[in-house]
Amino acid sequence: MEPLQAAQLQFLPTRWTPTDQVIMEDLLLHTDDEADAPVKPPHKHTAYESGSESVGSVPRTASVSSSSSSPSSCSGDSVASSPVRRQPPPATREKHARPSKVSDEERRARHRAVQKRFVQRKKEAIKQTKKLAAELEQQYQLLQISAESRALQKENEVLQAAVRAAPSQGGRSWTPANIHAILADQMELVREFFEPLSLSDWTTHLRQNLDEYDVAAQDRSYLTSGLTVMGWHDQRKIDDASVKFVLSKEFVNVRAVDLMRKTWAQLSSPQTHTQFFSPVFAVKVQVLQVINDNALVIHRTLFNPQTGGISHALDLLCRVQRGHDFIIFESAIDHNAVHACLGESHKWTKMTVSQVFSPSPSALTNPRSNGVGCIFRHGGWLHHFVASNVKYWFMEMFFMALRYESAMVAPVFCLPPPEEEEMCF
Repeated sequence: MEPLQAAQLQFLPTRWTPTDQVIMEDLLLHTDDEADAPVKPPHKHTAYESGSESVGSVPRTASVSSSSSSPSSCSGDSVASSPVRRQPPPATREKHARPSKVSDEERRARHRAVQKRFVQRKKEAIKQTKKLAAELEQQYQLLQISAESRALQKENEVLQAAVRAAPSQGGRSWTPANIHAILADQMELVREFFEPLSLSDWTTHLRQNLDEYDVAAQDRSYLTSGLTVMGWHDQRKIDDASVKFVLSKEFVNVRAVDLMRKTWAQLSSPQTHTQFFSPVFAVKVQVLQVINDNALVIHRTLFNPQTGGISHALDLLCRVQRGHDFIIFESAIDHNAVHACLGESHKWTKMTVSQVFSPSPSALTNPRSNGVGCIFRHGGWLHHFVASNVKYWFMEMFFMALRYESAMVAPVFCLPPPEEEEMCF
């Protein structure tokens, strides 16, 4: 081997074949027409069809020799057995060889434009979704109203049919005589089934009333309207299934103990007990048991002409002194045989009422006042009450307080009459 040829071969790859030499000569020794065109780098993914190693990524140096590098010097078997490498088409080579002419700033600008269009499309899609949701919600509300209207119409038809059928079924007309007869029959039935309370039962009820009173006195969660109506202040609290209220007013011309005794005499008498209720209601009261001078059991029945219903109350009426305060409790009695004698269709009112008579601060601190001055608090706790009737019930309690004031407390201003009777206003 000649020295020049040996020097050239030492720069060639180890597995350099005659076929590689032929390909490289074909690429380097091109025609004159092809010489004018720019040289394009070979495609880096070109490989032998027979699975031999790729040579596109390996730099190679080829030299022209007269003997070993000519195509005629290669044996026929060697050329036939070696696969010919495929050349990439000119368009592909040009595509890979063309340098990028888009700057980074232009690329970022295009990206921002694409992002802006994407965000705009997203906003439009969200807007359309909200519009669709509003339309669906409106349709749902219309369907609910339509269903409620059909239900109310059906209920109205049922009630009208019941009203039309009532006279044919021998329904009674609510005349005062009929009402009096019905209440009298029920009161007699209650008197027969009543189980008297023992002394321990009365003590237990009194202790429970005092505990509830102490808890209510320490409770600061009562709400108030902030208004003063004819000197009365209101406080109220609505729980899950109960309603609590307090109405208070100061009377400057009466003593607390005197007002308590007068109130007790009125409440413990069936003839005067009903004067605190509205004249619209038909109310009857009977005393079932006298435990002692400070405690008795009463039964009260009430007919409401607006609803045509009758309600009953079995209450323990007792009075006690707590410090300077005088308290009258009226609490419902549970678990007595009378609750079952009238049947489940009759309503029993379960309510705890407390009337507190406290000397005013001036009556306690001023010796010349002779104890005149009383703060009256009318509070109550109604169990298992319907929340929708709270407003009407509060109004009725306020009217009851006004009736109590007009019946139990003398007017503040009195003029000396010309005759024996006094004229007060």
